[in-house]
Amino acid sequence: MDPIDAMNQLLDAVHQGDRDTAIEHAESLRSWLQKGGFTPRLRVSVGDQRVHVLSDQLSRAFSIAVCDVAEALDASMDLPNRQP
Repeated sequence: MDPIDAMNQLLDAVHQGDRDTAIEHAESLRSWLQKGGFTPRLRVSVGDQRVHVLSDQLSRAFSIAVCDVAEALDASMDLPNRQP
């Protein structure tokens, strides 16, 4: 399990409007984290400002929040670039 790859694929799936794939990666990432697996190291930038590397605790909280959102998606929600 590569949590970095799982997070990237989860975010790509949400961006592409692929709910099933997003949920699949969210479930895998959540399971990995619950079993004590390492947290993907996240970097955040706002606009054109510098990039901030998040602490492990903040990266873990963000990862879990992303999983929560992906798993809560239902067919009525509009996603970017939604595929018919």
